Amino acid sequence: MGGFPGMCFGSLGEHFYDPSSHSAFLELRLRNTCRKLEAGKRRYTKCKISCDTGPGTEQDQDQGDSSVACEWITLMKRLRPFSENIPSIKSAMEQAYSRRRSWIMKGTPTIAEIFDEYPCILDMPCLLDVEFGKMTNGKTDLFIRRWEANIIPKLKAVAAMERSDVASLIKEMEDQTDDEKCYTALVVLTHLLPPLPGSRCSVKCAISFLRDFVPAGTSIASLCSNSETSKTQPQLICIGSLKSTTRQYIIIARNNRVTIPASESLTCTVDMLFKLYWVCNVAYPPQLSAVFSFFEYIYDVTTSTKRKAKIDCKGEPVFGEIIHIIPQADNVSVLMFVRILKVKYFDDHFYAFVVEPTKEYKMISLTSAADARPFDIMLSFNTDELYVNPSVEQP
Repeated sequence: MGGFPGMCFGSLGEHFYDPSSHSAFLELRLRNTCRKLEAGKRRYTKCKISCDTGPGTEQDQDQGDSSVACEWITLMKRLRPFSENIPSIKSAMEQAYSRRRSWIMKGTPTIAEIFDEYPCILDMPCLLDVEFGKMTNGKTDLFIRRWEANIIPKLKAVAAMERSDVASLIKEMEDQTDDEKCYTALVVLTHLLPPLPGSRCSVKCAISFLRDFVPAGTSIASLCSNSETSKTQPQLICIGSLKSTTRQYIIIARNNRVTIPASESLTCTVDMLFKLYWVCNVAYPPQLSAVFSFFEYIYDVTTSTKRKAKIDCKGEPVFGEIIHIIPQADNVSVLMFVRILKVKYFDDHFYAFVVEPTKEYKMISLTSAADARPFDIMLSFNTDELYVNPSVEQP
């Protein structure tokens, strides 16, 4: 003990066994060793103290939670959206959140089925904000904050450098109203991020899958009964002209015969439409997949660029052909809209990857790229193959 005072019980150092603290070296070592033993090699087993009354306790607990959730759903169905009932309806939505998200994600119900189960969302569209906020950790107002203040000026700057038909769209923006500026920016965005080749949609008509106009006085019921249109996904409808003070915005899902009254502002209505897609787990219109992917970056909710792997299933690198470069508000970071190039094989003679364009497009950030250096897509003299050589340094 004189040579190793740390083994003494009364010292402050480390010792083998201490009955008062149960934190000495020997006791901790034995405890950790026992944890790693297989069940058949353990000589002693610890009796778990539980308040279970029988084998069916866990199942009964799940049934009890489901029963409580059903009670809250019934409550919000019966309550009318009066001011005195709003706190109770929001509380019921909060209590049934987990059950609702599980049902929507796993059961894939239609929009009509969701609103039949939760009609309060139609009566109180503000609940879309609440639901979206819980799904995205409070990223509810990012679009409204960024669209007019940062995104539209950037779109104007990019459009000014494009070809004449795109640059001409922004010439009269200074004299336009806020809603007209928003609409012009959406049109510019569809030109910068055009529909995919397989969508069979021109750039000029792509915007109609997001927003469409109908004459003033048009019946909302007649919009739902129009089965001849190809626009089956939820979209924004403006009844009247953008310059009219009596214009009205609604969101309509024709296949489900659902209409949602929207805000008086076009920006807020686009914000509500995007949240409807997320809350109801609805796929984006294929004609506007690139535009909605850009909206995801505005909301900071995208998951596509969080995957760090930049190789395909064969272990080959994944290249992207840059279609458009979109600067961000901080004037430092940029977004790139790219077309994915699939690697066919590696050519030892040219020491380059043979690639072919695909119909897959993605929006990526510069920081998410495995290699941000630009490479030329080269064409052979005697074949139609496309080559990318990452070892060639660019000036």
